[in-house]
Amino acid sequence: MNTVLMGYGPFRFSIGSYSYEKLKRKFEARIEGQKIIGARPSLHKMGFETETLSVTSTFFPFHLPNNTGLSQLAGVRAAIGTSMVLVGNRLGVGDMFGRWALKSIEDSQEEIFVDGIGQKISVEMELLFDGPGRTATASAAIARLFG
Repeated sequence: MNTVLMGYGPFRFSIGSYSYEKLKRKFEARIEGQKIIGARPSLHKMGFETETLSVTSTFFPFHLPNNTGLSQLAGVRAAIGTSMVLVGNRLGVGDMFGRWALKSIEDSQEEIFVDGIGQKISVEMELLFDGPGRTATASAAIARLFG
């Protein structure tokens, strides 16, 4: 089975080659307090922080044909610092997430084989949203939301 779960630029995360177990998305407001003598701070809503996405995966390279997991891991490492389109596959329908920059990739290997390659490799990638700024409609909606 080679069902594609997600695509990041030329890279495919699929059940048959290199999948992922966890997708964590963080979106937060930028809120600063203004200190007031004799009263509680007044909060100022200043927009949003950069949206982040963490992808966690584990694969077993010797169980995959032609070491596809290792070659994809090497390709993703080489792409650090670049921005590419991220597309998800939820219920067989492509979800366009927009452009994301690969900020970091961390991997650990366990059960090292005689050739020095781990039999179990865990990977965590951190991506930052690199899309366009808010449109006038979105800005108006944000203003109504925050007052």
